[in-house]
Amino acid sequence: NPPVFDVTVGNPASTVMTVRYPANFNFKNSLTQSIYMASELNTVYPLAPGNSITNVKYYVNPTGVIPADKPLKMWMANTDSTTFAGTNGWLPIDQFTLVWDGTVDLSSTETTELLIMLDTPFAYQGQNLVIMVQRPMDENYYQNNNLWNCTDTAAFPNRTLHRESDNDTLEPNAPGAGTLAS
Repeated sequence: NPPVFDVTVGNPASTVMTVRYPANFNFKNSLTQSIYMASELNTVYPLAPGNSITNVKYYVNPTGVIPADKPLKMWMANTDSTTFAGTNGWLPIDQFTLVWDGTVDLSSTETTELLIMLDTPFAYQGQNLVIMVQRPMDENYYQNNNLWNCTDTAAFPNRTLHRESDNDTLEPNAPGAGTLAS
């Protein structure tokens, strides 16, 4: 078996921001694309071309009001892009591979490490990595203080594009104008 390495992007110990992406539960559905630079993925252990990504871990600060078993979907893509070209600059769905389609349990009131074991390991090719997360349309929305830890990176502006809606069903093939973040 090949060796397994944990690659951390950002610093969970010194996170100074909390945000409502990659999945915004304050709206009935959301969609996010975030670019992770190859240099970030190779800071400690090389995530080399041909290596497989088998899981993703996020740090979330839930308030205990989100019921268990809420669906999410995750796609990944290799890209040379380092930024999104405006609020309609979504990378096309045909560049992505669906790697996970499941449910999450965010019913805790404690900071939670949300580990997502991918249904399909993703073949990383050494470029930048884009992760797209969709919160499919739900009948409900939840408090706006269910937040995700984030390390702000001013060196890489506009590396996240997100959109949320209570009325429009957000689909990866035609998400509409979103909001840019660093």
